[in-house]
Amino acid sequence: MTVVPFQLGIKSNPTRYGHEGNARLINCYAEPLGEEGKNPSGIYPIPGWETFTTVDASESTVRAMLEVDGTLYVVSGRNLYSVDAFGNATTIGGIATDGLVTMARNRQSTPEIAIVSDGLWWVCQGGVLTQGTDADLPAPIYVVEMDGYFVYLIADGRVFVSGLNDGLTIDPLAFGKADKVADGLLAGAVRGDDLILSGPRSTEFHHDVG
Repeated sequence: MTVVPFQLGIKSNPTRYGHEGNARLINCYAEPLGEEGKNPSGIYPIPGWETFTTVDASESTVRAMLEVDGTLYVVSGRNLYSVDAFGNATTIGGIATDGLVTMARNRQSTPEIAIVSDGLWWVCQGGVLTQGTDADLPAPIYVVEMDGYFVYLIADGRVFVSGLNDGLTIDPLAFGKADKVADGLLAGAVRGDDLILSGPRSTEFHHDVG
């Protein structure tokens, strides 16, 4: 049988029509071998993805995930699950909403995990899920953590903070407002000592000086 050399491209350049360009590298990468190599470059495979775990037998949509000290907390469908390093999933409790879910952890030795969705909020600690009922916190739309405090965002532009490492305690006077542009709030993020507050038309940076 005649041996026919088969050229493997070392660039991903598929072009508009496949026969025009070089082959596309899929699940592999090219690496130059230098002057001493028998070929200019080698092509090495990359291991593909495989299923780590299935948390929900109904295969509902995964809405949020947060890793906390080696345990993965997952909101899938209308439930909160914990997943250990071996992929064993345990149901913790119900999240009775269908909208956007945000999650954050604080600095307790047994961390609290704050969960916000559709104006409702929960705190999970040690595998126990508790729904927040403090009337001093208006319906939150988003949560982030900053310096041990949970920061709850309200659609009208107000921002409430929890007690230090105490997600269920809300001081009615512990709030500020993103009012440079009165367009309300949609989302938040933390960058170092800055709290970033985003609305439909504006983004504000609030610096922690305390």
